[in-house]
Amino acid sequence: MKNKEDIKEIHSDTGIVSQPLQNVNELLQARENITQDENSVKSLLHQLLDKIDSLSELVKSIDEQRIEDKQDFQNKINQVNDKITAFSKQMCTNDEHQAEHLREIENSFKLVKIEQDKNFSQVHNKIQSLSDRVKDIPSRSHNTASTSKALDQPQTKRTNFQTFPDDRKDKTLIIGSSIIKGIDASKIGKDVDIRTNRGATVPILTEKIRKSNIQHYISIILVVGGNDASSRIQPEAFRETYEFMIKTVRSINPSIDIAVSEICRRRNVNTDVYNTILHRISTELNFKIIKQTDAFVSRGGDLVSTYYHRDGIHLTNQGTIQLLRNINRVVNIFIRTNSSQSNNENNEQHGERQSIVNTFNGICFNCGFHDHHN
Repeated sequence: MKNKEDIKEIHSDTGIVSQPLQNVNELLQARENITQDENSVKSLLHQLLDKIDSLSELVKSIDEQRIEDKQDFQNKINQVNDKITAFSKQMCTNDEHQAEHLREIENSFKLVKIEQDKNFSQVHNKIQSLSDRVKDIPSRSHNTASTSKALDQPQTKRTNFQTFPDDRKDKTLIIGSSIIKGIDASKIGKDVDIRTNRGATVPILTEKIRKSNIQHYISIILVVGGNDASSRIQPEAFRETYEFMIKTVRSINPSIDIAVSEICRRRNVNTDVYNTILHRISTELNFKIIKQTDAFVSRGGDLVSTYYHRDGIHLTNQGTIQLLRNINRVVNIFIRTNSSQSNNENNEQHGERQSIVNTFNGICFNCGFHDHHN
């Protein structure tokens, strides 16, 4: 096939220009253009493929980086969690140390308070001893005749004592705080001794008992705890001090019978929580409970006004009578006398009944009225 130059040459030689030859030339030109366009497309396609490969590599790289970043982020989260866990453990340890430190402080405070109560008791005893000496001064100034006369008379029982003589065999001791100060020892049983300790708390009374001779008493009645309740002592501390007092009594006289009076209600003082403790430890330490609460509270829940002085703490004469009534229900402490010979004879006939009148300052413990003996 002749090429384009040959055709031109023929055309020039012959001088004849024909339409078919012109079409052939156009066709050849178009074919050349198509070839160029095809080459251009191939080039573009190769470039596109190269860019697709680069994009794939970039996407792969991004995925790998994302996975690496995710792992790194997870590691950092784990590190934070570990630090939080370690901090929590440290806080727990610190709380335990702090709680232990607080317990040590509390125990130290208890020891200091017991020591203060002990010192207060010693000072109180010294003041009481000095007061007793002052009271004895007038009697020493009496003449010899009056002294001899006094020696010939029966000695009146002394109820305010620091130590208890050894000859007090088969007797009952009522010992407590000022709640029992109104008891007249001459109006109760001759085998009952009274020991009042004004302002006494359980630790103070424990120290008093420890320094006293109670070996020859067959029973002891403890009436204390009101001042502890008024001081808002912690219930657990109250329990510990009361248990220690009971154990102190038993260590001195193992065979003694112990009776504990409930704490009488006081104005603006919650005594129930402490009385609950007394009932609980009474079964554990085997001592009797003397119930007082119900008798001193009206049905409306208020204090019985006739039983209390204005302070709502100390008992009136009637309140003291009620206190002794409740004690006598558990431990017999009253003087018992036959009302008449005829009653005695009548009682002997029936074999079991006995007419008993219990008096306190002229008031009958059975009915509460004055000046009668029937």
